[in-house]
Amino acid sequence: RKEAPDVMEAKAFCEAALPRAPAQRFAALFAERARWAWEDLGPYVEPLDVGTPDTKTDVLLMRYTRKIQPDADKPPLYGKR
Repeated sequence: RKEAPDVMEAKAFCEAALPRAPAQRFAALFAERARWAWEDLGPYVEPLDVGTPDTKTDVLLMRYTRKIQPDADKPPLYGKR
């Protein structure tokens, strides 16, 4: 019996419709998908960076995500912390 290949369904979000508060935004994103590549997650995280130390993109990623990199030769994924 052959198993069906994993298929990731694409769903677009309107960035403006997501919560502005980082904790709620990450919760909404991870409610839709358990793991995100940076190329998919970045457009929803970068607008939260308003130039203060607490809103820098790398700080938000460390606070609200867990970096997952099963293979060193593949880009990392970000999952819920």
